[in-house]
Amino acid sequence: MNLNQLNRILSQALFLPVIALLLLSGVLIWQIFNAWNTVNRIETVDQNIATINLISAMIANEQAGVSDYQTTSREAFLRPYESAIEPLKENMQKLHDGVESQGGDVHTVDLLMTAHHVWVSTVAIPAIDAAREHRSLTVPIVNRDDEATMDTIRRLESGILRSQQVQRGSLADNWQQQLLHTLEVVVGLTVITGLLIGIFTYSRLHMVSSAFEDTMEALRRNAHSTYESEQRLRATLTSIGESVVVCDVEGSIELLNTAAQQLSGWTQTEAFHQELREVFPLDDEVTRLPLVAPFASASHIQQTAGASASAVLVRNGTDIFVEYSGAPIFDHSGQLTGSVIVFRDVTEQRRTQAALLTSEKLAVAGRLAASIAHEIHNPLDSVVNLLYLLKQDPSPEERAEFIDMAQSELARVTQISRAMLGMHRESRTPVLIDISTIMRSVMVLLERSMTEAGVTVRNRLATNAVATGYPAELRQVFTNILTNAAQASKPGARIEVTVRNRPARRARVNSPATPAGVVVAVADQGHGIPPEVLTDLFQPFFTTKGERGSGLGLWISKGIVEKHGGSITVESKTGPDNHGTTFSIFLPRGEAVGSSAHEEQPAEPAVETNSQPKPTVAA
Repeated sequence: MNLNQLNRILSQALFLPVIALLLLSGVLIWQIFNAWNTVNRIETVDQNIATINLISAMIANEQAGVSDYQTTSREAFLRPYESAIEPLKENMQKLHDGVESQGGDVHTVDLLMTAHHVWVSTVAIPAIDAAREHRSLTVPIVNRDDEATMDTIRRLESGILRSQQVQRGSLADNWQQQLLHTLEVVVGLTVITGLLIGIFTYSRLHMVSSAFEDTMEALRRNAHSTYESEQRLRATLTSIGESVVVCDVEGSIELLNTAAQQLSGWTQTEAFHQELREVFPLDDEVTRLPLVAPFASASHIQQTAGASASAVLVRNGTDIFVEYSGAPIFDHSGQLTGSVIVFRDVTEQRRTQAALLTSEKLAVAGRLAASIAHEIHNPLDSVVNLLYLLKQDPSPEERAEFIDMAQSELARVTQISRAMLGMHRESRTPVLIDISTIMRSVMVLLERSMTEAGVTVRNRLATNAVATGYPAELRQVFTNILTNAAQASKPGARIEVTVRNRPARRARVNSPATPAGVVVAVADQGHGIPPEVLTDLFQPFFTTKGERGSGLGLWISKGIVEKHGGSITVESKTGPDNHGTTFSIFLPRGEAVGSSAHEEQPAEPAVETNSQPKPTVAA
């Protein structure tokens, strides 16, 4: 039963008794109205009876007054007669109207009025005139006329009185019958109405009671289902391998699942209503500075929902690498009620990545070893040849030239050895780095291999291209990108290396705000990368080099760049006349932790140079 049906039943249970009572009241009012009409008729009949009695008394007084005046000739005895003349007319008319209103026989009343008029004109007036003129009438004749008229009047009065009394008795009986009938109707309707109302109300209340029982049963089932669902969800949440934290709107912890308790070292009881930053103290992965709680409140969660980041969780002096993301929690009305945050322990993943990084670094070092040995061997051969020429007693001008050439070759050996040492010199904290200097040292290491491949490197390196990071890791990135560019190029091709500063940009309609930083671009003139390969280019163990590649170089390079807070993108063209690939690396500016780690030479002004094969001095 829905709410509309319940309202309809309640309305019926309320208005039906009211309607029944109104009908019962209507019947009762109708019966009372009939009884009231009967009572009014009885009162009218009573007034008619009183009027006929009054008329009879007044006529008797008139007769007595006329008789006494005729005998004594005293005017005082005529006063009853004279005073009754007008009242008799009024009462006669009143009696006529009263009998007529009751549907009685007004003919008798008219006869009475006529008889009285005859008596007045034939008996009373002549007797009075004779007495006043001191004439005497024949008494027997007068008395005889008087008695005959009075008998007629009395007979008519008696007939009217008797008819009114009979009518009154009939009306009284009718009134009693009406009262009895009204009582019977009222009692009968009351009993019937009460039974109908009782049966109807019982049926409706039974329907409401059944609906209430059904509703309570449904609520019990829903409550049981909700409880089972809650327990099932709680068990599921507890069994999830990820660390799940539920917070209120203010960022206080309400629930930790088992994985979150193991990760944080806090129990549910200890962490309840604690601030998130107290249970999960996070440090920035790069700077190792304490992080403000990433999702301090549900309102912040609402703004950064779905965002994922990484940090270091410090627990009992041990660093645990974690990735975290959050999402807001809304109630059924859309009101923000809290947030859920998921932490994932990626320590083993980071260790695996570090091992792969080390392996790739060693592989890069191995690939460079032969080239570097050859790079060092060539200058040393040149020095040996120059020493041999110096022993041949050359001219002073030639001696000076040979010595300068030997010093140049030894300086090149020193530069190569320093760059090689820089490949394995790690920094524990990020430092300020001149990206142009890093790129220049990498090109020195790869110069021999570029020369043997017949590839020309053209570079434009900006001054003061400073970013924050780890020098050795960035050298590895640049080495991977340049090596790939050389391997994709044909002899005689050119590689463009550009390092430039990029200022900060404000947010626009179609582009977000970007911080200031350094952009490194490496463009080759190879065949290009097909679009179907571009999507998998940065995936681990994906390679297009067959047995010559490990598939880790670009994946590790991307991870290093993102670790520095930057990004790496690639654009490639495969047309017959327009082909080549450009890798762009963006590194944001930042603040270094600790002192600078410049082991390279200071940055030089931006110049354009071409790397060409160098001739060796023949023996």
